[in-house]
Amino acid sequence: VSPHPRHSVTPTTLNRKGTVKESLKGARAKPVKIPDELPDGLSREVVAEFIEHRKVKKSKLTQYALELAIAEASGAAQIGMTPDEVFRQTIANGWAGVNLDWLAQRARRGGKAAAKPGKHSGVDAQDFGSGTADADLPEDLR
Repeated sequence: VSPHPRHSVTPTTLNRKGTVKESLKGARAKPVKIPDELPDGLSREVVAEFIEHRKVKKSKLTQYALELAIAEASGAAQIGMTPDEVFRQTIANGWAGVNLDWLAQRARRGGKAAAKPGKHSGVDAQDFGSGTADADLPEDLR
């Protein structure tokens, strides 16, 4: 039984439920190759940096996943960016995948994640210098 028709994995053991547990031990990932033709505005160097970024993150990258990322980046003009900028921003954000919607949202927020006010927000605006008058304290704290 194979998880995907294009992958050949042989069953090795049964798990606790009595179903086949497949082993990928020893299986080597195929090297990902940069396609010969890239969209305008996307350089081989930036794609190579993205591949290296995925390796460093230990996030496996298949040839198909790379092709999907390139296809997504090719629509960069919709959000006022180039494909190179999309890949660079993806790397800078530490993301494993290219997503124009995320980049568009980030651009609308001014490049920052929307911050929710925390329980300590506004503390710096309060005046703690005047303190509490002794008369306002309970007797055991005076």
